[in-house]
Amino acid sequence: MDIDRLKKLTLAIIFLVVLFVVFSFNQDEKNFHQIKVSAGDTHNLSGYAWSDNIGWINFNCLDEDTCGAVNYGVNIGSNNELSGYAWSDNIGWISFNTSDLVSCPKGTCKAKLVGGSLTGWAKALSAGVNGWDGWISLGTQPSGLITYGVTLGANSEFTGYAWGSDVVGWVDFNPVYGGVRKDVYNPPAITQFNVESVINGDTPNISWTSEFAYQCTGSWTAGNLCSTVETCASGTSVGGAVTSQTTYTITCEGTGGTISVSETPSSYYNLMFISGHPNNVDINFVVSGATTTKTKIGVIPWNGFGGNVTLSAQLSSATPTALPTGSSAGYSDQTLSSSEYAGGSELSIFIAEPIYGAHTVPITGSGAILSGLELTINAQGVNPAWQEI
Repeated sequence: MDIDRLKKLTLAIIFLVVLFVVFSFNQDEKNFHQIKVSAGDTHNLSGYAWSDNIGWINFNCLDEDTCGAVNYGVNIGSNNELSGYAWSDNIGWISFNTSDLVSCPKGTCKAKLVGGSLTGWAKALSAGVNGWDGWISLGTQPSGLITYGVTLGANSEFTGYAWGSDVVGWVDFNPVYGGVRKDVYNPPAITQFNVESVINGDTPNISWTSEFAYQCTGSWTAGNLCSTVETCASGTSVGGAVTSQTTYTITCEGTGGTISVSETPSSYYNLMFISGHPNNVDINFVVSGATTTKTKIGVIPWNGFGGNVTLSAQLSSATPTALPTGSSAGYSDQTLSSSEYAGGSELSIFIAEPIYGAHTVPITGSGAILSGLELTINAQGVNPAWQEI
């Protein structure tokens, strides 16, 4: 046998051994490692790298429209560190996660983009058969004999080679057909966020619209407000019962970053009859006008309200019958400041002419009052009559 034929035979044997090692990892490891991957639409690397030994390496499930079945991808974060998974039909998952890169052969283990060049390592998770360690070097390692590496160009495309030992061989990040790129994403935006103003104890409706976001969370509830990326552009929700000043914050995340917006609903107050003072007052008439017994009205502030409240009794709109002309309301302090809310103001009503039965008088306050009180005046006694002697 001549030397040329021997060389060819040797190369053929080596090639068959490599194929045996590569394909023996495929199916079992593929099924085992699927549980470790994460959503492809959150990653910013996409496309294919090429190895003459193992074929195509896919960097994002979006490229094959398989994210609905198995979601995966590789991402370069804001700290320029790589994370996530690439996929090879022949050797399974290739991890860029720091937790999988512990005890790399040499140099810095963490996969990172430094000055436009990839550094560190990736690892094929199906390694361990026939002595193959699974490591893929992303750039020249310390004391390396051959200079190589992968760089990111101004066009957002990668060029150059990684090295994956005899099994994977050279990995071309910019083959003629394919190529790996870093997609440029718009930063997320919250274009509208509205929290409905409601009276004390009610639950506000909350609505928002967003752009370039894959997830939105709200301080008033747990979990993702968006069921899918497609419906994350807008939404509605209901906040909890408002009993004090409340600030609501929505945070939306996208591949281009994170943004938060806060909203504090307008402040209101309620009026109250202070404990010990009734919402019914009495009056007795004999001949002329008289003044009712007293009640006391206070203010319950909520959602941060602290302004002055001016009290008013709507005598002309009392139901079912308006009070006689000339009737008036008297307050010990008609305008209450925040320091006077709890102490309240005494109220009595002068009735100009005799009335009989029950009369209702609405009591309101100035400013942003949403609900008032109803004071009932009980007119007692009998209708005086003249009798000739």
